Amino acid sequence: MYPFAVRLEQLITNSPEYYSTEDASKFIKSFRDIGFNIEQQAYSDDVGIMREHLLRAVEYFMLAYEEKLKGNNTEVEFHYSSGLMQIAQLHHNLVLHGFAS
Repeated sequence: MYPFAVRLEQLITNSPEYYSTEDASKFIKSFRDIGFNIEQQAYSDDVGIMREHLLRAVEYFMLAYEEKLKGNNTEVEFHYSSGLMQIAQLHHNLVLHGFAS
């Protein structure tokens, strides 16, 4: 899960407002690839909740960029902030389970 989380983190350094609609399509593809790869991996029960937070984050970020393509800025902000919240939950669980500090 770690390489996918790192890749996701690299993609969300800036919010969608900083990118063009052409870039949005590339981001959507990258998010789909990350989500697919996470779903294909087998994980122990210990990291199940963290996997779910990561998958939800990917979904929210993908929705944010899809809304950017439609020009719905309010929805972009909502989905992007929801994705960030999932990342925060992921980090919280990583700390709780001793995977991070």
